[in-house]
Amino acid sequence: MAASAACAICCDSSYPADLETTCCGQCLCRVCLLSITDRAVAPKCPYCRRPNFETRPTSSDPNSFLEGVWDVRVKETSPLGSTEHNSTIEIRDSAGSSSSSTDYLDGGKWDEVSMGHTSSGKSFSASQRLTRAPEWTGDSTRVCGRSRVTGRKRTPTEAEFRTVVTLTSPDGDMMEIVQEGWMTLRE
Repeated sequence: MAASAACAICCDSSYPADLETTCCGQCLCRVCLLSITDRAVAPKCPYCRRPNFETRPTSSDPNSFLEGVWDVRVKETSPLGSTEHNSTIEIRDSAGSSSSSTDYLDGGKWDEVSMGHTSSGKSFSASQRLTRAPEWTGDSTRVCGRSRVTGRKRTPTEAEFRTVVTLTSPDGDMMEIVQEGWMTLRE
């Protein structure tokens, strides 16, 4: 979330929401923080109610909120069934690179990673590029272009996403695979 956004607690745009709670990643302004901490011996987070919560400054670059190495659990669903895979994605400078023991996910790319296009500042999007189709679809099946990734950062260390990968056979048959992912930031 950009530092110029209005505080969601007081809704006063003259006080920028330039702090983020470390427990649930929500933003608030310094005036609200002082109001909360001055009234209680053990102040609770105004969002998740965690006692003795802490804050940190928000970044001026919303895309930096996703930077790092993420462990990812991916569930894939197609007309033929579903399966789950584990992988890792490293996001740096608005791009990500995947590594996985699942061959076709290994070497996948996320380009145009952008964060904060909704009012919460926690949503993200990317363009996913896979180099090959899943092994079980056969050697001649191809991935049709890029797929759009949409997601949301749930906490400072957890995010989730969804995308639809379209495959085509040499005969022109098409199939969609829905990928749902749960991401955990490595410490």
